[in-house]
Amino acid sequence: MPESKQNQVEEIRKLKAEVEAVKSELKLLKDIAESSEGCIYIVQDFKIVFNNPSFCNLTGYTSDELKAINFIDIVHQNDKKLIKLLFLGNFYEIRQKQSSSYTFRILTKNGSLKWLKSHVSVIVWDKKPALLDSCFDITLQKDTESKLIEEEQNFRLLVNTFDDFVFILNNRGNIIQTNQSVIDLLGYREHELLLKSYEEMIVTAPEFNIKEIIESVNRNRKESFSSFLLTKKQVKIPIETRMFKGVWSGKAVILVISQDISKKIKAERTIKISEEKFSKAFNTKAVMMAITAFDNGKYIDVNEAFIQTIGLNREKVIGHTSKEIGIFLNLSIIDKLIDQIIEKGKLSEQELKIKNIKGDILTCLFSAEEIFIQGQKCVLIVMSDITQRKRVEEELIQAKTLAEEASKAKEQFLSTMSHEIRTPMNAVIGMTNLLLQENPKQDQLQNLSALKFSAESLLALLNDILDFSKIEAGKIQLVKEVINLKQIAEGLRSSFDLIAKNKGIVLVSEIDDHIPSNLIGDPIRINQVLT
Repeated sequence: MPESKQNQVEEIRKLKAEVEAVKSELKLLKDIAESSEGCIYIVQDFKIVFNNPSFCNLTGYTSDELKAINFIDIVHQNDKKLIKLLFLGNFYEIRQKQSSSYTFRILTKNGSLKWLKSHVSVIVWDKKPALLDSCFDITLQKDTESKLIEEEQNFRLLVNTFDDFVFILNNRGNIIQTNQSVIDLLGYREHELLLKSYEEMIVTAPEFNIKEIIESVNRNRKESFSSFLLTKKQVKIPIETRMFKGVWSGKAVILVISQDISKKIKAERTIKISEEKFSKAFNTKAVMMAITAFDNGKYIDVNEAFIQTIGLNREKVIGHTSKEIGIFLNLSIIDKLIDQIIEKGKLSEQELKIKNIKGDILTCLFSAEEIFIQGQKCVLIVMSDITQRKRVEEELIQAKTLAEEASKAKEQFLSTMSHEIRTPMNAVIGMTNLLLQENPKQDQLQNLSALKFSAESLLALLNDILDFSKIEAGKIQLVKEVINLKQIAEGLRSSFDLIAKNKGIVLVSEIDDHIPSNLIGDPIRINQVLT
């Protein structure tokens, strides 16, 4: 065989071998593509020219259906622009290696949405550029991410409604997130808190080391402690804090929840002051005080005044009822008082009698009111010993009775005496009038007139004595009649003239000329005043 022909045969043999090798490789690649769980497809001029079974399973289309439709038609509306950009200029963007991997959404045959994570490269298919895409279905991952994002957003909304202070720290104790209460109440801006050390924000007791607490939480231990939170102006806010490990945006973090206990401390301080005041009031020695259980009436506590007044030891009172210690004389009244307390919630100053250990009977003012002690309904009893006051009142009543009786005796005596004296005085006045009618001498006339005036004045005085009872009763009445003040004064002077002369005194009556002769008044009362 000629050498040239032999060379041709050798060339043909080599070509056949290469063709068989290519066929073998294509078969291998086809077998790999068809057996791969990943989706493989080739797009040329927006047409799917090749796809493996996995891509059919993903999309729900058969290979023939995929080849008959435009690739862009199965792309989600929101991602069409991206795909068109990648396919532009014979895949220029991909050729520049700016985008070799991307994520987009497609719609399956039944209309469901699938997320694909693609790894693409440009190849030659039938002597023309084509896009080879090896992709994976990441729909479940995307759904999970969406749920996580939604949960995180919901969590943000939730913690921002908290009045408590919420901090999210990294494992080194730096702040990476807070809620709105931290920003609003501490006076910081959000960027001022980012990566700020939580240790700088609080003041703890010397026995607490915040770094050790954070290390403990990083070891999955939950911690709680009390401290002070510092505002931007370095004002201390008392807080109670819980710290535990959690997850935020897929990363392990430390969650810190701090409650402002300013109001709680203030309330506790108010309660403590109230309890101290109540304790001081309860232990006063001025009145007897006791606390009994509302349901069974047993004594829970009594003050020193109660013990001293009753005379029983505290052990014999606490845990017993009033009936058992027998201090009340009338137990039926006590039952009625208890009914009133149940009905009205309190009772004020009911007078009753009690008996002490010596057998002395004491009168007390009994008051009671419902109170609550550590959630238990009780009765606070207050009793004031008014035995001495009642004794004084009785003595005053007795003294008043005696005084009234003495006053009546005095009134009766004065009335009797005035009547007895009035009779001879009427006789004197009558005899004087008779003598005046017998034309006495001038000097006798003057003396008889003085005698008559004095006798009438004395009779008026006796009448006034009878009016004492009226005066005491406020029933005295003045007479209104025309009087001559000069005549009354002259008559009064005449009645005392003889007595004055015997003592060497010259008695003179003088009335101002500006005073009218006739006035309106009570002549007897005026005479009494001048006398």
